[in-house]
Amino acid sequence: MPTAALKPPVPNALVVDDDADILVEVGERLEAIGHRSTGVNSVEEARAALGQGGWDYLVLDLEIPMKFGRPNRVENGLGLLSEINQKDGHLPVVVITAHGHESSDLAAAVISAGKPLDFIRKPFPRPGHQQRTLEDAVRKAVEVQARQRAGGRTAPTIFADGVLRFSPDRVELLDVPICGNEDSGLMRRILDQLRLSTGPDGWKGHTADALADKVGAAGGASVSSTIKAWRTRVVDLMHKRANHTLTETSLILSGSGGYRLARGITVEEAASGPAVAPPPAVQATPVLPEGARWNERQVAIAARLAGGATVRRKELEAEFGVSDKTLKRDLTLMKAKGLAVPQGNGSDHTWMAGPALKAKAKSP
Repeated sequence: MPTAALKPPVPNALVVDDDADILVEVGERLEAIGHRSTGVNSVEEARAALGQGGWDYLVLDLEIPMKFGRPNRVENGLGLLSEINQKDGHLPVVVITAHGHESSDLAAAVISAGKPLDFIRKPFPRPGHQQRTLEDAVRKAVEVQARQRAGGRTAPTIFADGVLRFSPDRVELLDVPICGNEDSGLMRRILDQLRLSTGPDGWKGHTADALADKVGAAGGASVSSTIKAWRTRVVDLMHKRANHTLTETSLILSGSGGYRLARGITVEEAASGPAVAPPPAVQATPVLPEGARWNERQVAIAARLAGGATVRRKELEAEFGVSDKTLKRDLTLMKAKGLAVPQGNGSDHTWMAGPALKAKAKSP
């Protein structure tokens, strides 16, 4: 008697959102494309469900409570995303949020916390809409998970060339987000500068110090350390998310020719993204008051504030690769010396130049 063909397993999703209407809508949309789903409404319930295993992908709203009934905070979702990435880097995560595409600091924090497979903005675009839909994102999640489970991971593809796609909220390679918004950190400003640097023989190179001057970094050492950390992260990310093997110089070359995009790299603007203007001219680094040992982060922050820019702590954390506690200590000292003043409420203030910097700007 012939054996009946086995049906492929039904994809199983865990959906995390404290809005009951959203849980119902997501569940119905997933059911319509043949997926199963279970909805939970807090970090506590999500942890318990994830501990049971058996999930093919996760749909995660960031603004959720730790326990149901408590206040919603984006930081709770970011923390859960970071936990998932550390414990199970192969579980595809689709982030859904009403804040994702118009908030530069949030986009940077999301990518830094967990390297999500995709972002989908609420309210969800409908099928047939020009924007990427929830259905598109979860189908991609299932494909990624299937590749990872098919007899173990298939042999990785050696990366030779590709397209860096620039949009207002991210830079992508092979549909994988590898950097956040142009305002979200030093690495995005470096990429923006490198893609504008062309010469007769291809991509033009810059020394670390010259690149630092163009992008507003504290110095060449800051540029070098930022690129080094980003290279390492992208190599790991592309292996996990796209099953491609990259080297540390697959995207950005260095050495005698300076920092420059690799020969096999081309760039393009995402269809919905506006053209990106060149980075603004960098203001001269101000002389900081004596009586404190200023680190390179504080020098870089002071330079931007003196030039009339504002900064946000979360963006600076992503740029410099330091903890919230470290940046808080840096800014607190600058505030005490009259170099920086917080504006607004909440934990992630906008900071602007303080009276000491303004006075220096007015002096001849």
